[in-house]
Amino acid sequence: MIKVVNVNKSYGEHAVLRNLSHHFPKDRVTWITGASGCGKTTLLRLILGLESPDSGRILGVPSGAIGCMFQEDRLLHAASAYTNLQCVQRRGAYTRAAIENALQSVGLEGCADQPVDEMSGGMRRRIALLRALLIDTELIVLDEPFKGLDEATKALVRAFTAQRLQNKTALIVTHDEEDIRTISGEILQL
Repeated sequence: MIKVVNVNKSYGEHAVLRNLSHHFPKDRVTWITGASGCGKTTLLRLILGLESPDSGRILGVPSGAIGCMFQEDRLLHAASAYTNLQCVQRRGAYTRAAIENALQSVGLEGCADQPVDEMSGGMRRRIALLRALLIDTELIVLDEPFKGLDEATKALVRAFTAQRLQNKTALIVTHDEEDIRTISGEILQL
């Protein structure tokens, strides 16, 4: 589906990606791993079109909606959890009951009407993840989706994520090998 062909990206004198070529298979999860600063997030930003490569090409990125979760949660902080999830849906895509079920699936039962700015960091992280996973899209891009979650919550959220990613094309950055063991997929080591 998505092909990265001889991509180079530098910030000033610092080369982040050098002649990177990779094919991301359709309807599969690809884990992107590597040391801090090796270009994982930069690669996602290039694929999303938020930045341009210095040279090389990126082909096959879907032109429609893409489910995205960044390292920062990027939520509507004054709005409720429900509003944050509903605002990215096509009209009528998810009923209130379906959104409440999704919240419950990640351990946020009873939080639909709670303003996001009153939530803990881990709660906000789960709202941001749900927002990316509930979009009807061909591509889901997640940048360290489970960071900041305790182990019990992480296990619950990984299980929900694995279910939602079945037969989806997903690119996921992680530093945690347990993520990769829990949700099977291809691995791109940068």
